[in-house]
Amino acid sequence: IASITKLMTAVLLLESSDPFDLVEISQLSKKTEENGEKISSIPAGEFFKTEDMLKFMLIDSYNDSARAAAEYISAKFGAIPFPDLMNKKAVELGMVNSHFDNPAGLDSAENYSTARDLTLLVSYITKNHPRIWDISRIYETDIFSSSKNKYHLVNTNRLLAEITDIVGTKTGSTDGAKESLVLVVNILKNDPVVFVILRSDDRIKDVKTLLAWVKIVYGL
Repeated sequence: IASITKLMTAVLLLESSDPFDLVEISQLSKKTEENGEKISSIPAGEFFKTEDMLKFMLIDSYNDSARAAAEYISAKFGAIPFPDLMNKKAVELGMVNSHFDNPAGLDSAENYSTARDLTLLVSYITKNHPRIWDISRIYETDIFSSSKNKYHLVNTNRLLAEITDIVGTKTGSTDGAKESLVLVVNILKNDPVVFVILRSDDRIKDVKTLLAWVKIVYGL
């Protein structure tokens, strides 16, 4: 499911911290684990508020930010491996066909989910953590570290510039997962529809096709 995994990481970060807690981009989090993975230009040793770590994960989908968040959360739970916390939460949400083994969404036979299970996660976020969706809709912004260094973010989802009624979104892309996308859209006012695109060759085309079909069903 590629970087859609970061939605679970974001949930756990929100549920185990305060918005102004400081999280470090560690040297370990900067270490690439697969070729071509998306790593920020932030040097190890920078600290950011939890709120800003969410922005790094959800807007520009940086893997080092997800790993840094995982290290921070794991330490708060007595060094429990972060995937164990992810899988515990998945069980709580009824995601019976899902399993997580890393916080960023790197390709792995042990990091997987289904469209149905991801819809359960999306529903949980919509009800309990709408701030995740608020952040996911930010198209472009600047983030400042605790040492006042500025970092610029641009959203990975160009649909934000095309569709006005998006509630929340997250993109993903790896060689193994191909293109993936979660998109929550208000088809009618306060009537969100969840789209989950997995293993796509063209997620933008696919979700636009589904959007057009749903609008026909709604008689729009």
